[in-house]
Amino acid sequence: MGKQQKQQLKKEQFLVELENTMGIVSQAAKRCGIDRTTPYRWVKEDSEFSDNVDEIQNVVLDFAESKLYELVDEKHPTAIIFLLKTKGRNRGYIERHEMDVDGSMSLSVEFV
Repeated sequence: MGKQQKQQLKKEQFLVELENTMGIVSQAAKRCGIDRTTPYRWVKEDSEFSDNVDEIQNVVLDFAESKLYELVDEKHPTAIIFLLKTKGRNRGYIERHEMDVDGSMSLSVEFV
């Protein structure tokens, strides 16, 4: 088996492990027996590999977002506030930090 074939098999193994570890690169790399920087090099060199990594990361984000919506549905105040501050920005749910010249900091929340 040639070097290219071995690398391709490692890439495929890494993608499986990346999905199994919910997108955590260092854990997936460790499970494959490769240095954690190797997948980042592969992403730069191989657009198909990069697309596959992006797709796995999107699946992880979709999963996490579904859990957030479950918490909102269960009326968890923190989840509701977080959702409004991130997805409701265009409706005026924003948080702004202000720093005075003397170095003191204040926090204001604006609801437009």
